[in-house]
Amino acid sequence: MSWKHGLTLGIITGAVAGGLVTALLLPRSQSQQGAPPRGQPAPRGPARRPSELPPEVVKARPLQPSWASAAPPKPRAGGRRPSMEALEKDPALFRKEVEANARSLASSDASVRLDSVRALRRLRAKEEAPRVRALLGDPNPAVRRAAATTAGYFSDPEAFEEVLKLAREDRDSSVRAAAISSLITTGGRKNERTAAVLTEDLTSTDPHVRLAAVTAMNLLDWSLVGEKEKAVLKDLAVNDGLYQEMGDLRMYPVRDAARTLLLAHGIQVGGE
Repeated sequence: MSWKHGLTLGIITGAVAGGLVTALLLPRSQSQQGAPPRGQPAPRGPARRPSELPPEVVKARPLQPSWASAAPPKPRAGGRRPSMEALEKDPALFRKEVEANARSLASSDASVRLDSVRALRRLRAKEEAPRVRALLGDPNPAVRRAAATTAGYFSDPEAFEEVLKLAREDRDSSVRAAAISSLITTGGRKNERTAAVLTEDLTSTDPHVRLAAVTAMNLLDWSLVGEKEKAVLKDLAVNDGLYQEMGDLRMYPVRDAARTLLLAHGIQVGGE
């Protein structure tokens, strides 16, 4: 395994463990591309192996952080937020900040809801998981995405069913990617339905969904991974074309994640 492969998987796997891998996965929202309204299962198209995908699909949309595809949150009405240092020193101020953000989850302004979900994740306010869970059905895709990421970060098992539904049906690919990344940490590690969703999304025509699926499979109970999935992973490890350029370095996140996952289970990959 080359140092590039190790570097890439180290970044991706570390992010998944904290439920934050979606910071690397999010393309421009499909809702901004004229996608039909939410309410029906997302059209996935015919399942095709990565080697059969046209280059303009697999090379589309370089990776970007989550904030790049979301509307910027509104400035806080009362001024800037207290620093984490100040909050850690003052428990009363910390509690006040948590409560203020929890109340703001009910705002009619999507950007305020989005800001508050992110703030509660930053504050690690797991006691607010039920309120965050309610936003998994939010009409705004950026809010749904943040709620799915936060549910995973909070390791909220009560959110699993709704997260699974988003992973399977949401019409916004960035929401599906976020939900896929949270399936394991919300209790789906040994769940056959999780395995079924990941298996289907390994052949998604959206490269960011493929990346989420491969990365999540890294933490899935390996006994749920059959020969069919292993064959697809082998193909991804050699042929997937999603890449990110960092200076002179070109990384293939899906290819490297699939390759390292297979090698970790003693499965050799062609193209070494």
